[in-house]
Amino acid sequence: MCGIAGIFNPNNALVSSHKVKRMTASIRHRGPDDQGVYCSRGIGLGSTRLSILDLSPAGRMPMLDDDTGNRIVHNGEIFNYKELKRTLGDISLRSATDTEIILKSYAKNGHDCLKSFNGIFGFGIWDKAKNELFCARDRLGIKPFVYAWHEGNFYFASEIKALFAAGVPRRPNIKIIHQYLTLGVYEHDQETFFDGVYQLLPGHSITVNAEGSRITRYWDIEINLEPQSQCASASYMSFEDACEE
Repeated sequence: MCGIAGIFNPNNALVSSHKVKRMTASIRHRGPDDQGVYCSRGIGLGSTRLSILDLSPAGRMPMLDDDTGNRIVHNGEIFNYKELKRTLGDISLRSATDTEIILKSYAKNGHDCLKSFNGIFGFGIWDKAKNELFCARDRLGIKPFVYAWHEGNFYFASEIKALFAAGVPRRPNIKIIHQYLTLGVYEHDQETFFDGVYQLLPGHSITVNAEGSRITRYWDIEINLEPQSQCASASYMSFEDACEE
């Protein structure tokens, strides 16, 4: 578990490092081993790291891609990162982390990199050349990702308290609170208990630039509406193939 946080300013104004540090301080419990902040014009990124892969300083975030100038904050794990590394060809790596593989996969495949990730993750990538922020959450939403717009800035983090630490207003969302108390459901909606604070739904990504934000669904579960034919085909499977399927 790690903690991630960030601020995007569409007008390319300098982002306050003090705000980003307040955000990461509020979620320090998520990553006691290391923390880092990067701020520049238009972008501020912060991370609190629980070191799992590559315990050296090379795994520190926000992580830089030397070839593109892109930077990433990442919470989670890409289980197939070693396999993905082999598909990227002859690349130079500074660490042994899955985080760097995300960066390199994004540099090669853009938003389509999500299709090849097998894991649990929430991350934000600052694309320097495009001057935009690309964020994503894993297919089933195991890792959290919340965001809000406030005073023209886009804020994101692993936990809502980090948004409040940056100045996002703390206002109750009566509709969602009512739905929860009445029906006992909560995470069915992108809205949260707080007005103006949203969660990025599982299997979705969000791109933020000077034109605004765009949410894209990159994955959905396949539903087979012909169970009889499925059973018929399954009857010819070997035991090993059935287990794998």
